Amino acid sequence: LKRAALRIESLEQQLMWREEKLSQAMEAQRKLKDKVSLYHSDFEKEKHEIFDIAADMTRQYKGMQEELLSRINLLENQINEQKDSLELARLQ
Repeated sequence: LKRAALRIESLEQQLMWREEKLSQAMEAQRKLKDKVSLYHSDFEKEKHEIFDIAADMTRQYKGMQEELLSRINLLENQINEQKDSLELARLQ
């Protein structure tokens, strides 16, 4: 009988130890899920910021490209006008 009581006490201690370990593991799991959630949130934020930056850079690039094409056309027109003026001066 005494032996059975010792066995019961031993099993109860093991059960308490296992419950404590389970509680610690669940707490660690919760913390890990929180970290993963935070990392995911940070990742999504970064992704949106990068997308916004890329969109802004694309818009700037297209604007600069249009300015360059306008400048090229303006200069080509000036060259043609100068050629026409030179040709006209030669003919006179």
